[in-house]
Amino acid sequence: MVGQAPPDISADNTFTIVRHSLTYRTPTDTEMTIDVNQIVREVIAELERRQAADADAPDASTPTADSAAPKDDPRELVVYSRVVTLAELRDRLSQIRRLVVPPDAVITPAARDALADRNVSLVFGTADTSTAAGAARVLLIAARTGFDPSVLAEALRGEGIGVEMQESDCLIRSTDALAARVRDGRTLAVVLTPDVAAALCLANRHSGVRAVSATEAGAVAAAARGVGANVLVVDPQGRGLFQLKQTIGAFCRPGPWPCPEPLQPRLG
Repeated sequence: MVGQAPPDISADNTFTIVRHSLTYRTPTDTEMTIDVNQIVREVIAELERRQAADADAPDASTPTADSAAPKDDPRELVVYSRVVTLAELRDRLSQIRRLVVPPDAVITPAARDALADRNVSLVFGTADTSTAAGAARVLLIAARTGFDPSVLAEALRGEGIGVEMQESDCLIRSTDALAARVRDGRTLAVVLTPDVAAALCLANRHSGVRAVSATEAGAVAAAARGVGANVLVVDPQGRGLFQLKQTIGAFCRPGPWPCPEPLQPRLG
C-alpha cells in the first residue's frame, strides 16, 4: 500500500536507513555538515510517528502521486533519497508547491517543518512513477574535481532519471561506495573526475563492477552494451552541460545494461 507505515522501528531497520543516507552524502561546506546524532534522533522520531499511525488508514494530509496534481507541474520537486533531511531541501523549495518522495522515504521532522512553513504538500510516489520507465537509479559522484554536479543532477532529474549525488576528494572511497551500490543490479553509477584512468582501474578491481569511459552518447551506448557496463567514468572538464546530459542520459536512460552471456563467467 502506498504511504503505509514501515513494518517496524527495530535497531537494524533504523541503522540500515541511516547508513544509506549518510554513506552517500558528502557535505560541501560547513552549513551542510550533517550531525549524525541529530539525524539518528530525527529518523527514529519519524519511524515512531509512522508506527503509531493506523497502517490501514490513508493519511489525508499526505496524498499519493496518483491523487495529487499533474506530474508535469513545474512547481513539483522530486527527491529520490530514502531519508529526506532539511539539508537536502535547503534552497530548493522556492516556488515549489509539491514534494514527491519514494514510497518508503523517511522525512525528518525538521524537513517536515520546512515543508509546512512553505505550504508545500508532501506526496509519497509509487514504485512505477518514482523514475522514468526503464530508467535505473543513478549514483552521481563528483570525485577530485572542481566541477559542481548539482546543476547536472537537476538536469538529469528533469529527464526522469533518479539521481543521488555525492562529492568526494578520494577516488578509493568513491569507487568503494559505487561498488556496493551497483551490485544490486538496479543501480548505475557515474563518476565525474579528471582522473579517468585511475577511476576505471579502481572501479574494475571490484567484483561485479563493469566500468567504461566515453565522451559521446553513441560511444557510451556502444561501450555499455559491449560489456553490460554499470559504471560510467567521464571527465567533465571542457564539456558543457548539454553534452554531459546527453552522454550520461544515453548511459542511464535504457536502464541497467545486461552483461553479455559469454562474458558473464568473468565479468558477471
